[in-house]
Amino acid sequence: MKYVCYELDEDSELSMNWYERIGNAIDKKKIASTNPDFHEAYNNVIYWWLELTAGDIPVRELGFDCNGEVIVAGPLGKNMGLFTYYQSKVNGFYPLEQYQFAEQWELFKETKYNKSI
Repeated sequence: MKYVCYELDEDSELSMNWYERIGNAIDKKKIASTNPDFHEAYNNVIYWWLELTAGDIPVRELGFDCNGEVIVAGPLGKNMGLFTYYQSKVNGFYPLEQYQFAEQWELFKETKYNKSI
């Protein structure tokens, strides 16, 4: 496994054509059904930490807000995650250490996840 930080494009929706925007709206409905505890928090995610297979397919994910706090995770409980649900290869990331990901994952599960549901 490898661990990476993936940053979102600031204005990715501005560069979409109308067809992509419709697809994005449909995806938002799917996000709500596959991530019932976190779907409202996804708009506040600024960057992601991902656990990837050797083929760069996401296995676990943590989403951070502008304060550096984990606000979403997946798969966790009834939440499938975004990257983990779509199983798409991820490009354009920065490496992390395994212990960094593991610490944040456990902290979120133990302190914030149980309070958010």
